[in-house]
Amino acid sequence: MKKLLLFCVLIFTQILAFSQSERLLSFSVVPIDNDQKALVKWTMSAGSTCSDVVIERRGSASDFQEIYVYPSICGDADSAISYTWIDPNPFKKFTSFYRLKLDEIEFSLVSEFNFNSKLGDNKIVIFPNPNDGFFTVDFANPDNEKYNIIIFKSDGAQIFSEENLSGKSYSGKLSFLNDGVYILRVVLQNNDSRTIKLFIR
Repeated sequence: MKKLLLFCVLIFTQILAFSQSERLLSFSVVPIDNDQKALVKWTMSAGSTCSDVVIERRGSASDFQEIYVYPSICGDADSAISYTWIDPNPFKKFTSFYRLKLDEIEFSLVSEFNFNSKLGDNKIVIFPNPNDGFFTVDFANPDNEKYNIIIFKSDGAQIFSEENLSGKSYSGKLSFLNDGVYILRVVLQNNDSRTIKLFIR
């Protein structure tokens, strides 16, 4: 009976190790800073928490290695929360594979990454997020159009704007913002826009 119980525990552990944790809504990796760095993004589902999340990476023919530990409690009892971390030295000559380790037996699915990838459907990213009002936004702007930055409160009230900017990146220095959830919108000259949630803590 004990051997059967041990066998079932081992099988259950293996299943968890190769499946996406239900605590995660999403996990992805995208290039930033002119494709020189990798932005690791994940979102914890409402009601889920974690502590000391480990980011692991491997090459095409190597084992997963720990490259960073998120040193705090993450997650929220009432709402989904997104987190980011920048890998300053990702593999550039071959494909990288990333995953999150939530505890000893619970992992994210593996995200494949290489520097031939672009923003694609991920037209806008913000990092770090949450932040204290100091952040960077990277977004798709293929024709290098002028753009405006607009920030709204969660109730829709506009509280900040900056106009006639250029490039594909914006550095925010908005320490006056109170803790909370905001909406940041990038509006291009052709009226195309990209929108993302901004978490201030």
